Amino acid sequence: MFEGDPVTTARLQHVTLTPRQVQLIKSSWEAMEQDFLKNSDHVISRLVKEAPGSINLFTFVHGTGVYNPNFQMDMRRHGLKMVSIICWVVSKCHQMENIKPDLEKLGERHHGYGFKLRYVRPMETVLGDMIRENMGHLYTAELRETWSLFIRILLHSIFHVMLKTQVSWRQEMENFMLQFVRIQKKKKKILSAAALAVVIVILVVFIFFYI
Repeated sequence: MFEGDPVTTARLQHVTLTPRQVQLIKSSWEAMEQDFLKNSDHVISRLVKEAPGSINLFTFVHGTGVYNPNFQMDMRRHGLKMVSIICWVVSKCHQMENIKPDLEKLGERHHGYGFKLRYVRPMETVLGDMIRENMGHLYTAELRETWSLFIRILLHSIFHVMLKTQVSWRQEMENFMLQFVRIQKKKKKILSAAALAVVIVILVVFIFFYI
């Protein structure tokens, strides 16, 4: 996906859907929206399966990190929230720029819940798989590429702030490592010169005293 990759992160900031892609997203979602709503708990259960640590995001688990089938209704409720967000974004996908601030606020809230960027790829996988399964034989290559792009734009918009922070941190670390390497190289030169000076002093002392 785009987890912290500076090039992909920067590129996705400026990507927009074409009118054709908008039409495909809206028409295909209309065909499968009811199935998603009916099976909303599957969104959460499959996410937890793909990324076990993500279960602690949900308040009904209370940080136990253990999946309990008795939480099915709570999982359905959280799944419905997720599907309702997708419904809303699909309805606005022709003007994604206008809703990005709201999506970023959503991402900030989830960051507060303990969301990790390593959960982004599993989310992309789960949503992509469920869309493919719901569309069945209607799932063409064009539809796959369009939904893949839409999901990436959606997730990037939500977790944009976290991604920027991670990219900034990586760049700072890279700069630090470059400086460290330069210093080490200089030290090696200094050490080499020092070692040579010691050898010369030893030779001079040896010659002076023993020859």
